[in-house]
Amino acid sequence: MSKAFYYDVVCPYAYMAFSFLKKSEAFKRHDIALKPILLGGLFAHLKREQNPNSTMAPAKASYMRKDIERQADFFSVGLRFHPRHPVSTVNAMRLVHAAKPPAREALSARLYQAYWQENLDIDNEDVLRSLAEEYGVDPRLTAGEQAKHDLIAYTEEAFHQQVFGVPTLAINHRLYFGGDRLFLLKDMLQLDWPDTEWCTGRAPIDFYFDFSSPYSYLAWSEVRAAKDSGVAFRLKPVLLGAIFKEIGVANIPMLNAHPYKTAYITQDMQDWADLRKVDFHFSSHFPLRTVLPLRVALIDNHAIDPIFHAAWAKDLDVGRPETLAGILREAGLPAEQFIQQSEDDNIKNQLKANTSEAINRGAFGVPTFFVNQCQVFGQDRFSWIRQELMRVREEAY
Repeated sequence: MSKAFYYDVVCPYAYMAFSFLKKSEAFKRHDIALKPILLGGLFAHLKREQNPNSTMAPAKASYMRKDIERQADFFSVGLRFHPRHPVSTVNAMRLVHAAKPPAREALSARLYQAYWQENLDIDNEDVLRSLAEEYGVDPRLTAGEQAKHDLIAYTEEAFHQQVFGVPTLAINHRLYFGGDRLFLLKDMLQLDWPDTEWCTGRAPIDFYFDFSSPYSYLAWSEVRAAKDSGVAFRLKPVLLGAIFKEIGVANIPMLNAHPYKTAYITQDMQDWADLRKVDFHFSSHFPLRTVLPLRVALIDNHAIDPIFHAAWAKDLDVGRPETLAGILREAGLPAEQFIQQSEDDNIKNQLKANTSEAINRGAFGVPTFFVNQCQVFGQDRFSWIRQELMRVREEAY
């Protein structure tokens, strides 16, 4: 089984994933090949912005900074943003290639520490020279043709493997992008994943969702299990399209993504569905029209589960009134009454109010949660949510 870890020391999520895998001794125990690449070079191949953060919606950029700091704490990794982040890592990544393979793990860890903890200028020749000498690497090799060639070759290899960002772990050429996707591999790689059981919180968790979002459906499967464990949620249907319009992003970002990322997202959704043992079928009706089903969800929360299941497991067009009526009837709900009631101004205004509330709280997509007033985006942060609930519970005693 081939395993490869693609990384660049400039990426904070790659830093956290690398540090966690190193602490778990996963590189050695599972013979994971280290693949140092130049992230900017990969972006050039993909024809992406060199610094994607520069074009990110302000609400998302603000959240991402908080998420990085929170994830560093989750992985028990010290992290301080370099005041000039992102700095050029061309020479730093060449230095990793100049080191003999047995020393690359330790040297990479040292570079990560230098940049993400000590805030050293790893684009400075004197700094790199000092770091190189710590590991017996001739610093002049970073200017040599071999190191340049190897960095270019590894970056091109990543592109041809359909890698679109770091960290990416490739197992038999199947990609897992992001440190949070290590959760999908925790059993295979025998990782001591930081997690705990669900417990009740001091206040309900707010869950903002739209039936049009497949990741909202995948989140719902976990929310439903948590509710069964006694965890309280406030269920908040919102119009995702209105959120996108308000923050100024493409109406359907997935449709504008690079084909590599689109292919990965399709695999990723199936991976999470398999892990949670839920049926999943990407909708042939995507993008779904969901104003009507969202209004019905506001009328009766019991409609949420059958609508999600119909949209993302049974491939039904839940935006069609006649289709929605059949879904509701099958669930034992008064279909005609709910559909008629959905035209009530109070219901319409409530959906608008939920959407405005989500925007005002900093939401830029769904699923979005608020746990003890902390914003959490995505269906891949439940381990952190459980830890947060447990932390607050323990502090109360």
